[in-house]
Amino acid sequence: MKKINIGLLLLAGALPAMAQKVKFTEFDLSNGMHVVLHEDRTARWSLHR
Repeated sequence: MKKINIGLLLLAGALPAMAQKVKFTEFDLSNGMHVVLHEDRTARWSLHR
C-alpha cells in the first residue's frame, strides 16, 4: 500500500511540469456571456478529389 501511495505522490508532483501554456482570447458579449476563444491547429486537413 505504501508503494502505491508514493507512486501517486510522485505522479501528482509531475503533473504541473507537464502543463502546457495555451494562448487564448477572452471577451464579454453584450448579453453578459463570457467567451474564452482558442484556435486549435493540431488537426491535419487533407483534400481528396
